[in-house]
Amino acid sequence: METGRSERFGPVEPMRARLAVATAVAAIVAPIALAYPSDGAWQPLAAVPVVSAAEARAAPPPLRVPSGVRTLELPALPDPSATDPPPGPTPAAECDRFSLADEPSTTDVARMVHRVFRCVAAAAGLGSEPPSIVDLGDQTWDGAEMWGFRSLADQVAAEAVVVGYCESGGFDPWALSHDNRYGYGGLFQLGDREWAEYGREGGSKFDPVDNAVAAARYFVAARAAGDRWEGWGPWAVVNTDYGGPNAGVRVPILPRFLSTDDRERGVAGPELPPWAVDPWAHEVPEWRGCPLARAGQSW
Repeated sequence: METGRSERFGPVEPMRARLAVATAVAAIVAPIALAYPSDGAWQPLAAVPVVSAAEARAAPPPLRVPSGVRTLELPALPDPSATDPPPGPTPAAECDRFSLADEPSTTDVARMVHRVFRCVAAAAGLGSEPPSIVDLGDQTWDGAEMWGFRSLADQVAAEAVVVGYCESGGFDPWALSHDNRYGYGGLFQLGDREWAEYGREGGSKFDPVDNAVAAARYFVAARAAGDRWEGWGPWAVVNTDYGGPNAGVRVPILPRFLSTDDRERGVAGPELPPWAVDPWAHEVPEWRGCPLARAGQSW
């Protein structure tokens, strides 16, 4: 009797067959991706998978999400050129002047991402817009009620921490400083085309601050162009319109969006984690994955 035979692949050992199937499934289920912008009017193209070795790690333990009204005391937007920054918004031209230590902790990176996105979003006028109130069908997601966000810029800053965390495998140093095999790299997994469009002249997409600023500019441009994911459309961890190699991302990583994936259609993303909302009061946890593949997962 023949064992381990597959009509498609020919005779193989059973263990090899199982490993081949497991590898193929893993390549589909664990993608994290970013789309190229098209020429002319902004329109995301097909996303390219960005696979981190850390994606294979266990899912995070459940975290109790606070409910009800919260008073969120976030630091004022600083002037990066000042040693003791005064309160108040920072001009857009100053948003790339934040800095990080040579070997930053994951919490240091989260704080930087929060500051950069809040700065760029405020400069784009989102500091004067209210946070989102979204009808999700059986519930309403209200950024001010849930977290005490005072503006859309505050909310976007917290969302950016989540997106960057998931894109880079938990702010993994290798992901921050290298391209993957598809040519995407850095904190928000930017390609050369995205970097050429939104990056700072003389900067590097492997500098986390430069990468965050470019990603924030990309977000603002996409939102201004009417992106249906309100600026987060280039990132497949939010945009579940993507299929193909990104088919494993079934539920948006942000709570104000509903899945468009046929298997999880209408399911809202997980609630924001407290460490993304206020990384000054909470330490960023060790990377144990993002709830990308199925509904019901939590941070």
